[in-house]
Amino acid sequence: MWYFIYKPLYKVRLSWKKVKNAKGYQIFSSKKKNGKYHLVKTLKKASALTATIKQNRGQTYYKVRAFVKDAENDRIYGNFCVGKKL
Repeated sequence: MWYFIYKPLYKVRLSWKKVKNAKGYQIFSSKKKNGKYHLVKTLKKASALTATIKQNRGQTYYKVRAFVKDAENDRIYGNFCVGKKL
């Protein structure tokens, strides 16, 4: 579900494969691989399979997860993909 496209100065562009029945995606980042991840961006369109994110200096780890909505319009989250270092 994860692919890295390019890393220009202070920005990263993330890309992933579509998840069946997903209504959107969440992107999380952390400075440490096993550290605490923080929500960076929520994409509410299932067709959005790329995102450009501003990045501070130094290496950063990213994880993406998909979500669907149930009958009450509440989000149900999928598993995180394996974190990638950029």
